[in-house]
Amino acid sequence: MERTRRRLLAATGGGLLAALAGCGSGVDERTPSSVPDAGDGDGSDGGTPEEGGTNVGFPDRTSPPDPTPNLSFDDFRLLDRDGRLVVEVDVVNDGDEPGSATVELYVRAGDRERLRERAVSLDVGESETYAFEFEDFTREAVFADGTVRPRWKSASEGE
Repeated sequence: MERTRRRLLAATGGGLLAALAGCGSGVDERTPSSVPDAGDGDGSDGGTPEEGGTNVGFPDRTSPPDPTPNLSFDDFRLLDRDGRLVVEVDVVNDGDEPGSATVELYVRAGDRERLRERAVSLDVGESETYAFEFEDFTREAVFADGTVRPRWKSASEGE
């Protein structure tokens, strides 16, 4: 029951961040609460393909389904390192057996999009922070006009 609730919370976290964009004051500047969602889909803002946007092949992070029921996203942060955007994604194995998967991270700022991926392998109870660096993006550009979305890569993708 606890694992199911944790997965549900992890799956809805991205939507909540988009819904609360810009809300609250005194928020830690490392928290991506002001990163806007993918937009209204008019084709110029990176909306979903169904909406006529440009995020082809990158739907909501819960689709495709998680490749392993043991791994989940715990949190992610946007950082600035020497003028480059670094996104750290926290992954945890809260299951009862080791888990391996691939995390994809989609970033859009203005009309530029990038996709990075990283293999993840965690034993039971382990958590790990994975860093994704984007040399041609700044943290400020993503906060001003961008999207950040981690998701699981399906085992059938890319075949």
